Formats: sequence, C-alpha cells, structure tokens
Amino acid sequence: MNILITGATGFLGFHIAKILKDQGHNVLNFSRSHTNELTDIGVETIKGDITNKDDIDKALNGIDVIFNVAS
Repeated sequence: MNILITGATGFLGFHIAKILKDQGHNVLNFSRSHTNELTDIGVETIKGDITNKDDIDKALNGIDVIFNVAS
C-alpha cells in the first residue's frame, strides 16, 4: 500500500512511518524537510507545504492512505 505521512520528520510521524515500513508498506513523507533518519528506514520525502493546494495535489498522486500528523 502507498502511504503518505504529513510530518514524518516529527516524533509521532517518524514512529508511524517506521511501523508501516516494517509491515512492508511503501511510505512517503510530505514535509518541508527530510532527515537522515527517514533515509535510514527507506522513507522518501515529497517536499511541499500543507497549506499549498498544488503541493498537496501533487503529493496525493498514487496514494492509498494518508496519516496527517503535521503540526
């Protein structure tokens, strides 16, 4: 399953991403930044702003599930 997490660079988002990756899902972070910790667990980042509709539309292409934990 293709899963998008907004805010996977934060504490909660990172741990959700790690659990989902361990379960075999394709996990993407949607955020303004990326961390080495996300790279280490195999999560790619789609850079964008959650307040920008065009960024959101692009990020949702091919996504099955969203976890919105950005703050």
